[in-house]
Amino acid sequence: MPRAHCGNTPSLSAPPARALSRIRAARPKSTFTPISEATASPYFGFRVGFRGCSARMVQKSPVRPGVSMTVRRSLASLAAMLGLTFTLAGGVLADPLPEAQAAFERGVAAHRAGDVDTALVEWAVAAEGGHTGAAWVLGNLYDKGVGGVVRNPGKAYEYYLQAARGGQPEAAVRLGLFYLEGNEDIGLKRNYVEALKSFEVGALARRGDAQYHLGMMHRAGLGVPLDRTEGLRWLILSSKKRYAPAHAEIGRIHFEGEGVAADRVEGWSYLMLANRFGTPEDRKAVDELFERYANRMKPGERERATEMADAWMAANSGS
Repeated sequence: MPRAHCGNTPSLSAPPARALSRIRAARPKSTFTPISEATASPYFGFRVGFRGCSARMVQKSPVRPGVSMTVRRSLASLAAMLGLTFTLAGGVLADPLPEAQAAFERGVAAHRAGDVDTALVEWAVAAEGGHTGAAWVLGNLYDKGVGGVVRNPGKAYEYYLQAARGGQPEAAVRLGLFYLEGNEDIGLKRNYVEALKSFEVGALARRGDAQYHLGMMHRAGLGVPLDRTEGLRWLILSSKKRYAPAHAEIGRIHFEGEGVAADRVEGWSYLMLANRFGTPEDRKAVDELFERYANRMKPGERERATEMADAWMAANSGS
C-alpha cells in the first residue's frame, strides 16, 4: 500500500473529467440561487445510515452497473456491527475480485468471533486485493480507534487514499481533511489543492460535509482565489443536506454581513436550524454563537426567526 510522504503527496485520482466539468459549469456567478444538484451529480445515489443497530435505506435513483447488492449488504452489516455510518452516495465502485471478497468475509466472521487481530489481517488482504470497502472500513477503524483497534493516523490515511481512489466518497472527504489540516505525526504537510480535489469528489456525491468544506475553502481563499459568493453557494447546498455546521456558518455570515446584507432574523433562524440538526458537539458550537449574538436581537425578532426556520423546514422537507 502507498505510504505517507512529506513533500510528495500522493494525489487522489481526479473524478471523470466530464463529471468535474459539469459541476464547475454548474456554478453560476451572479446570483445566490443554489446550483442544481441534478446537474452537479451525474452518478447514482444509494445511502445506508446507521445509528446503533437501526438502518435506513433510500434508493435515490436507478443503480448503474457497479458494486453488487451482496457486497453492499456485507459492508452495511459490518458498519452496523462496528457502529460506523456506511454511505455510498454517488460513488462508482467496481465489484471486488472473489478472492478479495472472500478475505473480507473471513474478516467479518473473525471480528464477530471476537478475534480483532485476524479480522484486521483478513481485511488488509482484501484491501491489497483491491477491495474498496475493506479499505474504507480499515480507514475508519484506524482513524477513529473503534472496534477494538488502536488509532493509527498513518494507516488511516493510507486506507482512505485507497478507498477514495476506488470511488468511496466518504473516504474522499476524510482524505480531504487530512490534506486540509496536515499531520506532523505521519509527515503529511497541508495541501489545499489536494484537499479541494478530494472535497470535490465528495461534493459530486452530494455529501453535505464535502460541500461545507468546499464553501469554507472558497470563502477563505484556501487553494482557490477567495470568493465569498462561490463559498456561500456551497454552504447553501450543504445546508440543504441538513448539515448543521453549514447552517451555523450561514447564520454567522448573516449576523456579520459578510458578503450579504446583515440580517439578524435570518441569521438567528439558521442558528436555530443548526441546533435542530446538529450533533451534541455541533450544538456546543451553536450555543456559543447564540450567546455571542443574543444581545443583538430586538423584541419580536426571535419569534420571526422561529417562523422563518419552520418555513425552511417545510420548504426543504424532501431534501
